[in-house]
Amino acid sequence: MEENKNETPIKKGNGGIKAIVAIIIIAILAGVAYYFLKPTAPKDVFVAGINSALDKSSQKLEEDIDKINTTITLSGNIESNDEEVKQIASYINDGKLTYNMQVDKSAKKVLISANVDYKNENLLNGKLLLADSDDNIYFYVQDLFDKYFKLNLKDVVDDEEDIDTIKKMFESNGATLTEKIDLNKALSIVKDEIVKNLKDEYFSKENVNGTTKNTMKLTVAELKQAVKNIVTSLINNEEFLKCYEKPEELKKGLEEILEEIDDLNSEYDSKNIEFSIYTKGMNNEVEKFEAKIPSSETENIVLTIVETEKNKFEIKVDVAEMGKFTLNMEVKNEKDTDINNIDVSDSVDINNMTQADQQKMQGNLMKMKIFQYIAPLLMGGM
Repeated sequence: MEENKNETPIKKGNGGIKAIVAIIIIAILAGVAYYFLKPTAPKDVFVAGINSALDKSSQKLEEDIDKINTTITLSGNIESNDEEVKQIASYINDGKLTYNMQVDKSAKKVLISANVDYKNENLLNGKLLLADSDDNIYFYVQDLFDKYFKLNLKDVVDDEEDIDTIKKMFESNGATLTEKIDLNKALSIVKDEIVKNLKDEYFSKENVNGTTKNTMKLTVAELKQAVKNIVTSLINNEEFLKCYEKPEELKKGLEEILEEIDDLNSEYDSKNIEFSIYTKGMNNEVEKFEAKIPSSETENIVLTIVETEKNKFEIKVDVAEMGKFTLNMEVKNEKDTDINNIDVSDSVDINNMTQADQQKMQGNLMKMKIFQYIAPLLMGGM
């Protein structure tokens, strides 16, 4: 049989090429569909943010870490035309505060340290020690006295329940009110209750300099009512309460929140309060968070939070009648580090100091560098 020369021969491998092209087209279409169909409504952005924050909190609670070492470094800047604020700014703008907390759950100890620097010079170095096996707290101030001071917890905290709460910091996962039984289920219920109270009409979005501003706007009264609705629903939700070992204590705590909301000043109930999340790109990466909170009949306090780098934050507060405040914060967390060994065996009871000790402390205070700065403020030098 004679071959038909006009027929185009089928090339080997052509089917494979077509398959590859088809896969590429499908991938492109899937990417386009993801971009345009991905939930980008402002309400979805807020729900995702709330869920993410709750999930991170639950993860931290579930971590069974025996030793934790957290350091927070703070520095700030104040711009103001108010003379009193400018006086404070002269110290804040060149200062730095470093706060460190070490927790050892097995040893049942907490050690807190704080350092204040001004113009790269150390002005204050203090430490505070709390141990579950002791009814005292111990604190030390460098250059003020050469020993730790001892103070009974009852001299600091009046309520016995509050003392018990402080001591329960040492329990597993730092639980102070209730022991978790089913945290994931409790979290799911909380998320559902929050979403139920986020009305669609609260939300809007707009493009601002290449970013999407997702805003939740409602009155102060509406916000208070939404919180009351959520808390009330949780109080009456047996499934939620059963997620904890001590549901009655949890219920009592929630009822106290309702009382606190009722006690809030209603002066600004009719004023609007706004929360905005600025996002960018197809993945809705958060650029910054902003809140506008009424402070008078015509003015708002504007709070802005930006994560400039991982674990580094810039917090700005604009108060029209006072000025602009900027706080830079860096947070570092270390795990499984030994707590610094502190010897308080020769501590001095601050309520039973000898006259010689008091005179020594007063003399040292006058020589401290920080006293040179705070003395004018204490004596009305402002």
